[in-house]
Amino acid sequence: PPPLPPARGRPGPAALTFVPGPLALVGGVLGLALGGEYLSVPASIGFIALFGIAVQNALVLVNHIVYLIRV
Repeated sequence: PPPLPPARGRPGPAALTFVPGPLALVGGVLGLALGGEYLSVPASIGFIALFGIAVQNALVLVNHIVYLIRV
């Protein structure tokens, strides 16, 4: 099944799902820069995990908001 069934045909909720991903990556790069760290292989794996977690959390939040609006 599609990951965002209530948003079918509506671009707003689907677009909100992907907003936190790039923001999390920007925050991660700033965190590396402020901490004086380099982009290493473990940091890259952490970025992949961070991106996935941010998108998953946004998906759950948008689905819950759509559910609350319909109930």
